[in-house]
Amino acid sequence: DFKAQIRSIVEAHIDLIRESPRLPFLIFNELLTNPARIETIRERLGVLPESVLSRFVSRLEAEIAAGRIRPIGPIDLAIDIVSANVMFFIGAPVFRQVFRLDDETFERVVEARRRESVELVMGRLEP
Repeated sequence: DFKAQIRSIVEAHIDLIRESPRLPFLIFNELLTNPARIETIRERLGVLPESVLSRFVSRLEAEIAAGRIRPIGPIDLAIDIVSANVMFFIGAPVFRQVFRLDDETFERVVEARRRESVELVMGRLEP
């Protein structure tokens, strides 16, 4: 079902960042210092991302039309997912210092944040 798919996307996204917490910094830095890079990446990937996105948008629109989720645009949904996940890791060095989080405590916070991110995004979809 579509909601399970969204849940899986949010979880996989945060897990990816959790495994490579510097990745968001690398991507932002690259896009800020070399904005043409996104076009190079797009060219290398070919039509696959557009095909996947097109199918996703069609599914999103069908779920909205059926009343199973509230109206939300694909850009807004993507922003919600990225905001819920990426911004936590960008702010993590500050959070760790301010709240004096050791590694074990930080891992518990990350796991709690993972659940919270899913709930935030899923809440946006409720009709």
